[in-house]
Amino acid sequence: MKKTVLFLIRPNSRPDRPEGWYCPDCALVEGVLAYYPQLRSALHIVHVDFPRPRAALVALVGETFQDCPCLLVDPAVGPQDAPVVNGWRVITENTRLLLDSLPALAPGVGRTGTGSFF
Repeated sequence: MKKTVLFLIRPNSRPDRPEGWYCPDCALVEGVLAYYPQLRSALHIVHVDFPRPRAALVALVGETFQDCPCLLVDPAVGPQDAPVVNGWRVITENTRLLLDSLPALAPGVGRTGTGSFF
């Protein structure tokens, strides 16, 4: 089985925001990684800059799926409603679905419990 790949946007990587910037959804995922450090060893984490094209992501799943955060999982273990591209199940554009996929990747990882982020 392939190692799951997580793409996150690198903070302060927007040239049009010299004062600083971060992706709110990527920051949320980084927070979950801080809660559950065992996820870091279960994932290959790639930080990409904000401008497109995001070459590392495009190389794996093409230009259509460049949104971040983006989780690429083995199609056998990922949520069946997420598309499969080039042998990867692509979980992007839905941070809740991405977060709900993480407990299956490492022992001891909790699930969200409220049905809402806030």
